[in-house]
Amino acid sequence: IKEQILQIGKLLDNLLTIARYDNRNMPMNMSSFDLCRLASEVTSAFSRLHTGINLQKPEHAVPITADAEMLRQLMYILLDNAVKYSGNDKKIVLGITQNKNETGFYVTDNGIGIEKQDLTHIFERFWRADKSRNSRGLGLGLSLARLIVELHGGQIKVKSEPGCGSTFDVILPAQRTVFEKSHGDNEA
Repeated sequence: IKEQILQIGKLLDNLLTIARYDNRNMPMNMSSFDLCRLASEVTSAFSRLHTGINLQKPEHAVPITADAEMLRQLMYILLDNAVKYSGNDKKIVLGITQNKNETGFYVTDNGIGIEKQDLTHIFERFWRADKSRNSRGLGLGLSLARLIVELHGGQIKVKSEPGCGSTFDVILPAQRTVFEKSHGDNEA
């Protein structure tokens, strides 16, 4: 009973979060921060409970302007899925990516993978692949992940093969820092 109550509580929290995010007029708490530092914090917290999680990031800071708490939640969702659907020999990577036009991250695992016909449905609310129905998910995490990415003007993509694991790529538009905006806008 206690486990079911916790599950219902988590379901209600997720539904409330999705309802708030669905209202696209909701203000986001945008700020400039280092994506590598956020990823380090998330990986450190997650590693206390789960082994086999590695962080791959550049040596330099990766500045981004975004809602830090939303991106933290997004990383947790993707890492939680990777842990759930990987076996005992977990090999999970949270990696930071950056180029001139895009900033983002990916989560790769060596888990059960996703069937090709299921890939088109995984971001739908309450949808779960048949193989995953015995796990304790609610079918809301990936739909919430997609919503967070869309609110940031980005994309989320998945590559997966059954028995070989999955990679979720989050691609966010590169945004100039406040310093770059204030100095670059004066130039003609």
